[in-house]
Amino acid sequence: MPVQVFESENAGLQYAPIGDDLNPEGPLVLADMDEDLLEIFVQEGSDILDASDTTMARLRETRTNAKSWLG
Repeated sequence: MPVQVFESENAGLQYAPIGDDLNPEGPLVLADMDEDLLEIFVQEGSDILDASDTTMARLRETRTNAKSWLG
C-alpha cells in the first residue's frame, strides 16, 4: 500500500502522516517504531539536558564573568 506524502509549509519538506494516537494518555505505540533507536534518542536527549543544566548553573555562579562563556 503506497504511503501518501504531504508537502510541508517549511521549505518544501515532505512527511508521511502518522495515524491517530488511540491512547494519548499512555505510551506512544507505532507499528514501525524501533524501540532500540528510541531508547538511544531518549538517553542522548537526557544527556544533553543534563549538560545544559550544568552549564546554566555554572553561568549563574559566574554571572559577572558571563562574557567569557559567550566567547
